[in-house]
This record gives sequence, structure tokens and C-alpha cells, in this order.
Amino acid sequence: MPVATASPRSRRAPAAGPPTPGTDLSTELSRTLSRLHRTLRRRVNQAMAGDGLSDAMVDLLRLALVRPGLRVGEAAAELSLAPNSVSTMVSRLVEAGLLERGTAVGDRRGAALAISPAGRSLLAARRDSRRASLAAGLGALEPDDQAAVAQALPALARLVGALGGPRPDRRRDPAEPPSPTAASEGGRRP
Repeated sequence: MPVATASPRSRRAPAAGPPTPGTDLSTELSRTLSRLHRTLRRRVNQAMAGDGLSDAMVDLLRLALVRPGLRVGEAAAELSLAPNSVSTMVSRLVEAGLLERGTAVGDRRGAALAISPAGRSLLAARRDSRRASLAAGLGALEPDDQAAVAQALPALARLVGALGGPRPDRRRDPAEPPSPTAASEGGRRP
């Protein structure tokens, strides 16, 4: 008798459902979002294994992309890292050609950071890998689950706002170049 093989959709993880007894929605949401973030990060890091970058280095590149002219001390404060750690990362990223170090405006002793074209390309490749992973995961869900995720997006965006997070802009991702309209508006939505 042949063995029936399960389709990818029948092997899906159990639905999260309502919070388990003794927990609340914020706890369950925090756990689920943390697992999703870790899983995506792991998949992207596996796909991009050749780049040799730590998560902190990628965060620094993203920060330099959205804040050109950033100084090392500012980056350290923004990333909640020690300035000497950021300085070491900057040196490695400059050596790899992913970051450029220039002279800070108004202070010839300070260094201003900017992402290089190679750094932009690397962030774009990581973004594409993240999107492909999400698309594959969403594709493995039942249509009802896909619809539920889509219906939750506006509420999650409002939650980001309620927590004081950034307003969504047209780029949606720091690795994407700004649209002509967003660039003329200083990168922000009206």
C-alpha cells in the first residue's frame, strides 16, 4: 500500500489561537513577533552567509542609510552599543567597502558615516531574501490564514503608532531607495 505524502499546507504549524490561560494578548503577541523576527533573521543570515555580517553590523548599515552623515557616537547611542564596539564595526565595514567614512560638517575631527553603493546593494539583497522568506511562509498558509494576516496589518500598523514608532513612509524598508515624491518631501509622508 503506497504511503500518502502530506502536502506542505497540511504540515503547517498549529494556529496560535487565543492566549493560553494565565497569559494575556500582549504576552502572546510579544512571543509570536519575537519568534517571527528570529526566524526571519535566521533565514536571511543563512541565505546571506557569505556576507559575514553580524546583526549589529546590518543595523549600523541601515542606520547609515537613513541618516547619512551620522557620527560614530550618535550611531552608538542609537544602537545602544558601546562607542568602541561601533568604531570597530565601522572600521570593518569601511574595509569591506560597505560604509564610507568622511569628515563631519562643522567638525573636521569628527567622522561622518555614509553607506556605499555596495552597502546599498547588500541591504537590498538582504531585503529581497527577507521578502522571499515571508512570501514562502505566507504561501504555505491556508487561504483563511493568509486573509487573517492581511486583515491584521492595519491594526498592527496602528499599534506601532500607539507605541510611538515611526510613521509608515512610501519606502516601507530602509534598504529601498526613496520614491521621487518621498525624496522631494524629505523622505516622509505628508
